Amino acid sequence: MRASHKWSNRLQWSQVNPRVDSAYRIPACRKFDGWYFVGLGYAKRAPTVSRTASVEAVAGRDGRFGEWTLSASLHALRERYLRARNLGDYATALLVYPALQANPARYDDPCMRAKGF
Repeated sequence: MRASHKWSNRLQWSQVNPRVDSAYRIPACRKFDGWYFVGLGYAKRAPTVSRTASVEAVAGRDGRFGEWTLSASLHALRERYLRARNLGDYATALLVYPALQANPARYDDPCMRAKGF
């Protein structure tokens, strides 16, 4: 596998749920082809519903093993939320958790042709 570093930004702008994400991927060519990745995101929820804002940081590794795409990552989520609406009392919560995923990846599926008819 010959790949280069990749950086992506995503902006979802709306009055209800604005969100900004940024991710950086580094190719991993050791035993399993895949990527190391680091990401950072900020989201703000609707002020009429809950008035929360969250920042999430993610670091992990994914790769292919046979017909599977495997991913392991560590997430850190910090959320600021309104505890008492009348008093304007805000509280924060920090949640750190691992995530593991295994997805089947069929690249040459005869039912889903990539080119031709």
